[in-house]
Amino acid sequence: MTTGSHSGQPVCLRIRTMCMECETVTEKAQAVCVLCVPVGDDDDREPFRAACLSTEYLRDANKVLFAELSAGNEFDSLATCICEVSKRELFWKPTTVFKIEENQTKSKRDFINKMTEVFASESSPYISTESIDNGTFEVNQGNYLFVDYFDNSDALLDFDFDVIQKQIKYVWVLESHSENIKDVDFESIGKRVGEYDVTFFVKASKAEYKMVTFMPTIDRKTCKEVVGNSLEINRCKNGYLTRNVTFPSKNPTNLKQCPLKVGMGSLYPFAIIEHKESLKTFDSLKGVSLQGMDVEMIKIISDYFNATLDLYYIFKYEENPYTYTEYLPLVVNGSLDACAGGLYRIYGDVVEYSGVYARQAVGWFYTADRLTLTWQNLIVNIDGLYLFIVFYLGYSVVWYIICVFDKHAVSMRDTLLYSWGALVGTASLPDAKSLKQKVLNFVYLIMCLHLSVYISIQLYSYLTIRGPPEILKSNDDVINSGRTPYLKSLTKYFITDEKYERFANTSTECSSFLDCSIVSLQKKGVTVIIEGYFLNFQAETVVNDEARILRPTENLLVVYYEMIINKNSPLVKKFQKVVGRLFEAGITVHLFEEAIGITKVDKAMSATRNIIANSYSCQEGCSITFEQISGAFYLWAIGCGVAIALFIVEYTIHEYSTILYAYINLICSVVTAVDD
Repeated sequence: MTTGSHSGQPVCLRIRTMCMECETVTEKAQAVCVLCVPVGDDDDREPFRAACLSTEYLRDANKVLFAELSAGNEFDSLATCICEVSKRELFWKPTTVFKIEENQTKSKRDFINKMTEVFASESSPYISTESIDNGTFEVNQGNYLFVDYFDNSDALLDFDFDVIQKQIKYVWVLESHSENIKDVDFESIGKRVGEYDVTFFVKASKAEYKMVTFMPTIDRKTCKEVVGNSLEINRCKNGYLTRNVTFPSKNPTNLKQCPLKVGMGSLYPFAIIEHKESLKTFDSLKGVSLQGMDVEMIKIISDYFNATLDLYYIFKYEENPYTYTEYLPLVVNGSLDACAGGLYRIYGDVVEYSGVYARQAVGWFYTADRLTLTWQNLIVNIDGLYLFIVFYLGYSVVWYIICVFDKHAVSMRDTLLYSWGALVGTASLPDAKSLKQKVLNFVYLIMCLHLSVYISIQLYSYLTIRGPPEILKSNDDVINSGRTPYLKSLTKYFITDEKYERFANTSTECSSFLDCSIVSLQKKGVTVIIEGYFLNFQAETVVNDEARILRPTENLLVVYYEMIINKNSPLVKKFQKVVGRLFEAGITVHLFEEAIGITKVDKAMSATRNIIANSYSCQEGCSITFEQISGAFYLWAIGCGVAIALFIVEYTIHEYSTILYAYINLICSVVTAVDD
């Protein structure tokens, strides 16, 4: 502990703490004031001294080091604060750069020496250089903090402001702003660096510096960006920063009701524009009915910036955005601040992007119809009948062998016939004359009862339960399904996949998403559709609470949507930040579903669940109606008709055969008489 300070003089109290596990050392600095109090034994002759403190013990870890701020270490506080700034602001490959000169003043040399000493003690990377030209440091190689010291107005005014870069942060130390640099000069310098990350450390007292910067703002009259007066953002007191902010964002957030010009394209459900066919690019949308996800997002962003929203129409092809980009120069030259309406990151680096705020799956959709109730389908759905046929043949063979062994008269044809009749319940089994024949008949009768129950259950379930339609789970299932694809020739080759291209080559022409969907539904084909259109179309085509169209679980691709922003706009970073927060909060998903219609989304999901589940014609007490089993009566009627037809044919043949026989006898008699 050092106690050589004069009473009332400010000193810096440093408390260092080391983690016993990872051995990480943290340090905190705090300003204190030294009060010199005499310390000694109790003495009645010195009552003041005895009342204040009689004895002081310093032992073990209860020791604090006080470093007196004298002329030799007056830059300690400043260097420590700048080192803390570098730790807060630099992350990837951090490097602090000290600007030195060949003939620098003593105060600047002392400042540089103290900075290198503090940065070395804190293991913070730094370099010293005489040149800070644009070509000296590549901003993509790391994060840089440039530190420079000015102790007079000439040095600051002679600085080459052309070397300043937006990707680099700057700390400029002004040793005595109030004495050597006039306010008017300081403000004029601030206007030249206001758009960059430049923070001034202006000396306020011996151990205290003000951190000052210049913030751009919007002029309400001209609606242009201007640099305002200097703003104090932080303070450096005895080696520590009083606030967390060091380099505030220079992008204005308050447009003061100035216009925010946004181009809006048409794409469901992002932007739905009424009578868009009569509009041209850059036509005002004032008074035009607008709705959609992007429309609501732009309104939120406009309110955030306190701007007057001006919307303009931009024409683009909904199915293929690559084919028409005449609106892009309007964003590049600043006529439009941003564009929305279902756009993608496809325009290169001539514009900035808002970041992903929505995505849609693109995939096939196909018609889904439950199987109709036909006897052919019943026979196909009854599995396992071959087991009863095997037992039937086995019984017939065994019965024939037993009869032959017992030397009973037997016919294989009769055995097969009576065995089949017993199996289907239309005839009795042959009479059993021995015990082994009785056992064989008993086992076979059990099998006949099981067949009867099995057929009854299958028939009942078939008439009361309808299974789900054919489910196509992958793109390969769609391609191999044998269905006809309906695609628009201009936009169907949007992915490079050999299987898809071969299948697309067999497609039938249609004009748009909606037209392809309608034709595919009518002709039970397949087509490619984006998620927004699919949910709406699926909800609109529901029949009996069941979906008529489905899509595979595998997508062809997923598209991501981003708004485009003027690259030179001061709103870029804030715009991106607002869009990111809307996305993270789930508001964009809510707006997407709201644009389609929450009830439509729920209806589509419910209809999908219903169509892929079994459909029951009743819940309890289910009865089979005459209409459901009418096929048996039709078959009986047909059989009766065939029997009657055969009877008529047989009768006719019998009658005609008698007459024919008489004629033949007559002819034979005549021939015999002639010969005689």
